[in-house]
Amino acid sequence: MTDRLRIVFAGTPDFAVPALDALHAAGHEIAAVYTQPDRPAGRGQTLNESPVKRRAVELDLPLEQPATLRTAGAAADLAAYRPELMVVVAYGLILPPAILGVPRLGCWNIHASLLPRWRGAAPIQRAILAGDTTTGITIMKMDAGLVEQCLAGRLVAVQQPDEGATYAAKIRKPEAVIDWRQPSAQIDRQVRAFNPWPVAETRWQGQQLRIWEAESVAANGGGEPGRVLEAEGGRLLVAAGEGALHLHRVQLAGRRAMTPAEFLNAHPLAGARLGE
Repeated sequence: MTDRLRIVFAGTPDFAVPALDALHAAGHEIAAVYTQPDRPAGRGQTLNESPVKRRAVELDLPLEQPATLRTAGAAADLAAYRPELMVVVAYGLILPPAILGVPRLGCWNIHASLLPRWRGAAPIQRAILAGDTTTGITIMKMDAGLVEQCLAGRLVAVQQPDEGATYAAKIRKPEAVIDWRQPSAQIDRQVRAFNPWPVAETRWQGQQLRIWEAESVAANGGGEPGRVLEAEGGRLLVAAGEGALHLHRVQLAGRRAMTPAEFLNAHPLAGARLGE
């Protein structure tokens, strides 16, 4: 391959890993990988490496984990890698103008929505919560306010329209609390959007009950929101404001996630009401 670019890659979650793999497999020189610092996670607060860091280590790529890119030396540190292009995928840090001006071909962002819909930090979760039936990827050149195609001069930047723009606000943990008065279809989207973080949750006998997987179904006879309609034979069905939610994987605080059959063996829920 003759059209080989020297690239700095910046990304953090699982979503970013395929882009890193694709650039590496295409034969481009990955001068460095930037990712978020290791964060404490879980009850033991063990330092957790990002998926991008783990992949960069597997590929034996130079790694940088700055807490911020707004320091006086950040741009100089980046420039030392002599990048022609910077590819950013769900990195999680703001790139200030000094950083944007370093690569000769600029900084390009792979964003998980069809812009201008769902600008912001959590486009995938917001699209699921909203019940969007169509979504996709936008590749955009970043400024202060494809790689091969970029190198060949075949990419034409198009200004994003403001009409139809929505903002994908950062996810907050209180959003994961289930309101059983909502339609089961909306709660189903909440469960999917918040897996793996922060995980949809409700209360049962004063305890946190996390719901990892569920399915919206039609309810026969209904019932007050949060009331357990079925709790036997491996089925755990809970009434919602409209329809019902079939729970497929649940977890009490401090316990492992379980199937309904496993959970009901130890915790009879017939007639119980969740959310209290």
